[in-house]
Amino acid sequence: MRSIQKQIFAGSILAVLLGGSALFSASGDVLEQSAQSMINWTSLSLRAQVSIPWQPLEQDAAEKRISIASLAKTRALADLYTTLLALPVDGGVRVRDLMDSDDFSRSIQNFIPELATTSLPFHSQNGRAEMGLEISLLGQFGFLSMFSNHFPIYALPPPPRGQTRAVFHHSGIIVDARHLPFQPALGTRILNASGDLVYSIAYTDRTIYVQDGHILFLSDPTDPRVVMRAGTRFFLVVAKDTMGAGDLVLFDADSDHILASSVTRTQLKRCRVVVLCNSFQK
Repeated sequence: MRSIQKQIFAGSILAVLLGGSALFSASGDVLEQSAQSMINWTSLSLRAQVSIPWQPLEQDAAEKRISIASLAKTRALADLYTTLLALPVDGGVRVRDLMDSDDFSRSIQNFIPELATTSLPFHSQNGRAEMGLEISLLGQFGFLSMFSNHFPIYALPPPPRGQTRAVFHHSGIIVDARHLPFQPALGTRILNASGDLVYSIAYTDRTIYVQDGHILFLSDPTDPRVVMRAGTRFFLVVAKDTMGAGDLVLFDADSDHILASSVTRTQLKRCRVVVLCNSFQK
């Protein structure tokens, strides 16, 4: 009982601290950066920026500008494709591991050029031509929609391991994983210490999953988006461990507490889950 009261108290205090701010910046976003691209795990978007050596001459600058801009766009699209294929689905699978369907492969190839938008307009400076493109994975035409069409996600969450009585119903859950070497994935799973699956994309409403993703990844616990996603009566837990880089493990007592309430399980289905984690580089 004391443990539950501590969790409720912690959640109430954090909710009060967050409730006073109506605006937020992107400073709490979880970013994965590499030499060629950046993944924003909070907004579920990919960005690629290319830089090509180019010294335009006055007499042919206009003519060469078209070809060099086309080359920059082609390279940026290729970088986005490579980044998308390398995205982790969970702790052990990446998108490229799922490319056993010709339809799925063609869908991905068509998806990127059709939905890519300009994040950095083509320009030249200091002897280089630069350009950036970006794609969102969310929405009716995003990758999550395509992904869930090829890989059905409908299932029911498991019951608690024992006959645990729900003493409190929560508006969502927050899992703090900032102390672990955790890296987000498109289908990050949350398990208990006994190895049972507590939460995954299989337990979500497809419409909400496609629009918002099944987990909101944030790096700052004071970001107002925490409460916007998990509500003010959230259950705050500290992750016990990771399984692979992209899955999280909870203590059995915490997972039992979550699953004991049908109200809390309904909120999980509505994707009201926040994971606090750190940005990283690869």
